[in-house]
Amino acid sequence: MLLWNLYFLTVLGLSHIGKASFEPLANLALLALVFVFYVLHFVKPRLSTALQILTGTPLAVALLLHQLGLILSKELLTQIQNLLGLNPHYLLELLRRSVPAQYLWAALATYIVLRIVNRYIRVHAWVATAVALFALHTLWADHLVEKRNAKLALMENANSKTLRAGGFETERIVLGETRFEQLKITFNQGTNTAGKQSVQGMVTTYFEKQRKLALDTFTPLAQPDFDIVLIHVCSLAWADLKGMRQTQHPLLRDADLLFSEFNTATSYSGPAVVRLLRSTCGQPTHTDLYTPPRAECALFNQLERAGFRVEFGLNHDGKFDGFKQQVQTNLMVPAQEPVTFDSVSLGAIAFDQSPIARDLDFLKAWLKHRNTESGKPVAYYYNTITLHDGNLLPNSSLNSLEAYPVRLERFLDDLQGFVQAYRKSGRKALVLMVPEHGAGMTGEYGQLTGLREIPTPAITKAPVLGYWISPNFERKDVYKFPVTIEKPVSYLAVSEFIARWIELPPSQRDDPTWPLLVSDLPTSLYVAEQGRIAVTEINGNYLLKTPGARQWVPLDKQ
Repeated sequence: MLLWNLYFLTVLGLSHIGKASFEPLANLALLALVFVFYVLHFVKPRLSTALQILTGTPLAVALLLHQLGLILSKELLTQIQNLLGLNPHYLLELLRRSVPAQYLWAALATYIVLRIVNRYIRVHAWVATAVALFALHTLWADHLVEKRNAKLALMENANSKTLRAGGFETERIVLGETRFEQLKITFNQGTNTAGKQSVQGMVTTYFEKQRKLALDTFTPLAQPDFDIVLIHVCSLAWADLKGMRQTQHPLLRDADLLFSEFNTATSYSGPAVVRLLRSTCGQPTHTDLYTPPRAECALFNQLERAGFRVEFGLNHDGKFDGFKQQVQTNLMVPAQEPVTFDSVSLGAIAFDQSPIARDLDFLKAWLKHRNTESGKPVAYYYNTITLHDGNLLPNSSLNSLEAYPVRLERFLDDLQGFVQAYRKSGRKALVLMVPEHGAGMTGEYGQLTGLREIPTPAITKAPVLGYWISPNFERKDVYKFPVTIEKPVSYLAVSEFIARWIELPPSQRDDPTWPLLVSDLPTSLYVAEQGRIAVTEINGNYLLKTPGARQWVPLDKQ
């Protein structure tokens, strides 16, 4: 029973230092179950041991993860299952990140003390008493809060009580008075179009409208004389740039265009590639991503019709999660792959131990190939996973987390080098860098470091950068560069900008009226989904909905 004593002491300790919540009724129920195991042990020890392993242990682990704030879902279990087939060194690194070494040493020391003390006193009786008293104390404190807030609720006017079904009493108890007031203001204000709709009503209405949105066919006034290069970047968000102090990198400063409030709408690569390649229609729900693609929604199908030849490249093998197949399926047009990941120098070693090509070498190899071609302009899709968690630098002792700042700076330098090389080539191109999602390297409450089941703003708010490359283009001082779109947008706005650029009179591309090009681009409600987990933003407040939950609850911005 010493391991059970250690478990309950761990829960109490984590709760005391603020690293976990404490569920009084659930812990009392588990304590009662452990008492049954204890009594049964004297009658049928083997049966007691089997029941502890088969029932007690899974319940205890699930309760502990819940109290740590981790959202247990099918998506999380799927990702953990996928991780089991990866590099064992990466798995060990994830474990070290998730469980600090000092916690393990503290647990070991506690276990040793328990074994010694247990020789002289009944430790389990004292631990059980401590858990029971702490649970009763928590229940009594919650009761006092509920009683006080029930009185306050009587003072609320009728409108405040009927903002949505169920009222706010539960939120008031859970959140406390200050955060409750913030949440109430959010629902009072609503949105301009939603009135007094519930949050779920706003989200549902948003997706219903998005299903009806589709851009018109791209119609250039003349055959385009420039390429379009779309660089799709894994694991790069504003939070990563800020955390690594790279927001002033020349690549960002020298951009001609910046979408500063872009929502990737997902936290994983598979859904991200589908969203980008189907971006000429409105934002689909996560479920709708897995319906057959429609031609009118396929960005590269539109580009082919506008006179571009489609090519693609990946700086990796694309086998993990069938990624390459997803790219080819959602391009929806025959596409050449003139450069492959294994034809250029090694840049990193992937989380599954496969090779990753160096971005600058890969893109320069493609540009060299492009300079030998003639005929139609090219629309090129390039995907890079250089920044993905778990990747290692060749001939380096740094682990993935330590190597991320190095990989990030090198990646930004590589993209800057590619843009400069394109300028020297004398060719024309519109280059756009669009992140798939962030890296989440700093970790967040309720989420294992390195996993991204919860699509938080730190993971889904990312910069989209644009560069117009032409021998005749010169920036004018009348505009402040990069020209910045500060409104909340997503993929449809990027496709709309591409359409506008294509449809410009050729004489205006080297002297564009930027305010007209970026005005009234389609905005979007911030909604990000990963499987059945969703996050939305209403008037600056982030709300979370988990599998099986009826209500949206505030998301801590930690």
